Amino acid sequence: MKNTNPLVAWPASHGSTNSPRQVFRCFAPPRWGPTPTRTWFAQWSEEFSDGPLVMNSRHQEALARLAPALLCGEQSAMNLFQIEGGHLTRQALNVSVTLFHSLENDETAHEASLQVLRAKLPAAKDEHAIRRRSQAYFAGLGRAETVAHHFGQVSQLDSAVCAIMWYMQQSAVGGNSMIGQLVERIRHDEARHVSICRRHAFALGLSRDDHSRLGELVRGDLTRMLEYVADSFEDIGIDAGLLFARIKRGAL
Repeated sequence: MKNTNPLVAWPASHGSTNSPRQVFRCFAPPRWGPTPTRTWFAQWSEEFSDGPLVMNSRHQEALARLAPALLCGEQSAMNLFQIEGGHLTRQALNVSVTLFHSLENDETAHEASLQVLRAKLPAAKDEHAIRRRSQAYFAGLGRAETVAHHFGQVSQLDSAVCAIMWYMQQSAVGGNSMIGQLVERIRHDEARHVSICRRHAFALGLSRDDHSRLGELVRGDLTRMLEYVADSFEDIGIDAGLLFARIKRGAL
């Protein structure tokens, strides 16, 4: 039976667990079939695809395990923004059309760039396990009580992504100019998303107390999900304990 719910776990195609060149799917693709429109993505993708990946095997293997978790997050965001677009009231929709398009375009470029990165990496032997853990976490975010709660969740999650990207910039792989450019771009975009989504959540009626409560849940569950790949953070020179503590604090 065809999977028609974009928040339902999307089964891997035959052989995808061990084939790094096959497009990675954690959730069903958005119905509108978005394509990256950000200028930076086209430039980065062309340059990265043309050159060799100069990186030792330990770092490549670590990134091969981290990329699926990051891809699940981007795919979840793309689909959730589409769903929430249909849930908005007429008044909220008037405020949110431009916002949705901007965030969707960013997430589409992030997802595509991570696919390009993953295609150059070796296959992660436990990619299926990483996918399942990530699916469970991100699908849970789709069960927000209201649109305001969803935007609150997204702002808290994006603050965690900013922290991850900051640590990756400082890591052993951040010295690779192309990887460094990518994580810097993602961090820049996600910091903007934090501000936009938090402001929008408050405008839709979310209280600051609820926003803080959502943050504790979203960021706490995220660190528990990421514990499975903590050793891969360590392999690229990131102290996973410090990273997780920063995520839990909500620091960008």
